[in-house]
Amino acid sequence: MDTLNIIHLSRRQDRYDLLMPQLALQGITDYVLHEGIEKKHNRKEGICKSHKAIVREAKEKGLPMVHIAEDDIVFTSPGAWDYYLSKIPDSFDLFMGMTYVGSHDENGRINSICSGLTLYTVSERFYDSFLSIPDSCHVDRTITAMHKEYEFILIDKFVAYQSGSKSDNTQTTCDYTPLLQGRKLYGE
Repeated sequence: MDTLNIIHLSRRQDRYDLLMPQLALQGITDYVLHEGIEKKHNRKEGICKSHKAIVREAKEKGLPMVHIAEDDIVFTSPGAWDYYLSKIPDSFDLFMGMTYVGSHDENGRINSICSGLTLYTVSERFYDSFLSIPDSCHVDRTITAMHKEYEFILIDKFVAYQSGSKSDNTQTTCDYTPLLQGRKLYGE
């Protein structure tokens, strides 16, 4: 049940070369690389379908939850993955290991639209709602726009962030470190 499902485009050797040391550093041996779906004329659609394919598979297997990461994940410190797993709440629809944009209350409950699905867990009770979103949307913003209807929880200390390699969505190289300013990071 602690399998980490990672969206990866096999043509992105650069991402693979960054990912493998991250998994080794965390001691993650239970993982599956899922080939990402590419839509050249609508990159958001490919990204959304990639996330939904993992949720659909979890639903078909009858899993109580599924952990999903993108292949540009960087963990904040050794032990971050174990910390993440230890913080998964008893009751949730979506549990997030980080976010760049958005807000939450003092208990970690998401109360706005957020950006950043670098590492998250989906509860089986949210599978159908997740799978019902339009394929051509920004998956993170569309999902978190449902925050008033569902129980979306943000971890107390961020355990991961994006590497800043070339984005498959925007086709640009991004520096995400300014968006981490003022955030509590695991290991600091």
